Amino acid sequence: MQLICNNEKFNDELLLVVKLFYPVEEIENLNLNFNINYQLNNDQLSYTISITGDYTKEYSTTVNLTKLQLTKSDKYIKRYLKISLYDMLVQLTGKTMPWGSLTGIRPTKLFYELKNELNSSLLAKNELIKTFRVSPQKAEVVMEVTRNQSRIEINDNLVDLYINIPFCTTKCYYCSFISAPINQCQQYVEPYIDALLKELDATKQIINQRNYIVKSIYIGG
Repeated sequence: MQLICNNEKFNDELLLVVKLFYPVEEIENLNLNFNINYQLNNDQLSYTISITGDYTKEYSTTVNLTKLQLTKSDKYIKRYLKISLYDMLVQLTGKTMPWGSLTGIRPTKLFYELKNELNSSLLAKNELIKTFRVSPQKAEVVMEVTRNQSRIEINDNLVDLYINIPFCTTKCYYCSFISAPINQCQQYVEPYIDALLKELDATKQIINQRNYIVKSIYIGG
């Protein structure tokens, strides 16, 4: 299997969409090639997605980006490409995903973004379903989570502490975190831990100086 986009920065996230539909062990031997090409002229985005191999299909379309979308064009171009690729894979496999075209983490972040744009939680939920192909059940879960979050009292002194561990025993195919299998980078483990301890000590001083209260600690990648 091969996936090539004319913007290499998008390859990894587009590949995550493909991996939603195929087990890890099938990806390597999958006889499908994906070619994705786009062009942005002023506010007009044109793109073509071609699938060749055991299955042949091509999809082309043109959309006009809004002024807001043009300020973050890469973000919105990637979003359009992922949704269209998802739709093609639904047709190819007959499967749908509960989270639709979304990959990675934090669907609530997208919900808040849509809510701010549309000024409505209900419209944001409908946008998740209609545009991003999220199932109604999962869209309802996201809206419920954000509703519960809104009830939490905000305290400016509360902070969350994140300790990044960039090494994993294995690298999951669907993972979008920047991490590496530990057996490939043993030489970096000890220097990283030394640097991490220094950074934790400096962070502790900042927390004490500013009277922050650590609400939660997340350790991972």
